[in-house]
Amino acid sequence: MKKKYIIGTGVITLILSIVVLRMLNSAVSTGLSDGKIDPFQNPADLPIQTLSGDMTREDKHLVFQTYKDFMVYPPDSRPLLPEYRDIINHQVIPMIFRRMRVIDQNDYRRQTESDYFCRLQPVVYYITEGMPVMATVECTKDQRNPSERDKRSRLRISEVSINGNTPSKQWQIPSSMITFNDEGKDGDSTADDRIYTVRYMPVRSDWGNMVLTAKLKIEDEASGAEYTMIETVFSSPVAPARFNGQFHEQLRDGSLIVEAEVDVSMEGWYNLYANLQGSDGEWISVSNFNGKLRSGRQLVPFLFFGKIFHDREAQAPYKLTGLRGERNNQVINRDIMSQGPEAVFKAMKTAKSVDPDRQLVPVFEGPYITRKYEVSEFSDKEFDSQAKRERLQQYVDAGYAD
Repeated sequence: MKKKYIIGTGVITLILSIVVLRMLNSAVSTGLSDGKIDPFQNPADLPIQTLSGDMTREDKHLVFQTYKDFMVYPPDSRPLLPEYRDIINHQVIPMIFRRMRVIDQNDYRRQTESDYFCRLQPVVYYITEGMPVMATVECTKDQRNPSERDKRSRLRISEVSINGNTPSKQWQIPSSMITFNDEGKDGDSTADDRIYTVRYMPVRSDWGNMVLTAKLKIEDEASGAEYTMIETVFSSPVAPARFNGQFHEQLRDGSLIVEAEVDVSMEGWYNLYANLQGSDGEWISVSNFNGKLRSGRQLVPFLFFGKIFHDREAQAPYKLTGLRGERNNQVINRDIMSQGPEAVFKAMKTAKSVDPDRQLVPVFEGPYITRKYEVSEFSDKEFDSQAKRERLQQYVDAGYAD
């Protein structure tokens, strides 16, 4: 048994090493890529013994350099580059126009391509308290110019359904509570623009994934084929906390700290974010707060590290916007983890599963405008901490810096 354990550990170590190296090579070859790399996640931040394996000298140096580059700024205050589209435009996941396919009713494996492209686009992906589930449906022959009304097709939507699900349950929304139209009402922005709008207002129990399905025919398509389109949003209709729009700012150790007032109705561990933009419209930084909040009014500090203002040539005053986040609803939380392995194992055996694993805090777009600062008021020094120095020394001792 012991030999098997050793072999298994070696295999896991090798797999982790390969995964990490692929992440590193991707980060190096594409810069900060296409907005899908998490700017708060250091790809080299794994135990030294996990990374070792059969790594070459060049691989080790890449890991060491990646860690150094990442830790120029603190883990909770990162530059916000244009590539991070999912952080800048954090409420929308853009869907592409998909070519429709006609499925043979006698043999589903036989499909022919239609001349039409369609899109079911959720207006907002994360649905919080007081927000409706909304999506638009449109079809076109010319996917290059879908914004032109005359390029869109009239649709006959025969059915729209919404089904909710979590790992432990499923439910269906009554069709009478769902509207869809192109008449400039019930959320539809413009009548007869050939963009059809689906709308549903969640109730308190609609907590989980909401799967939207639309069945439609394209009026000017001779085949008369019916198509089915499906997209998913996440609904969290009861807010565990809210930003109340009050802020306090100060310079501390050469960095900007903006404290946001949060009215907390449910105590727990929260993961919150805020974006910072310059007066010229350029994005500067994104800040992350990860900590426990008690019930009542709390101050949440968002750190915007001084060196970022120099590197991004940020122009003041600054605009704080996109405040958002979630409450951790997982059974194994940081309180239990801090008690050690025995407490974790006990919780895993006795605790009942709770799902979904998160509750969303409604977005506060603001914006809050800061005072006007000179860039010279911020420190241009790299981030430093005892943990960073110890980690770098570990890399040096293990031969990663050679």
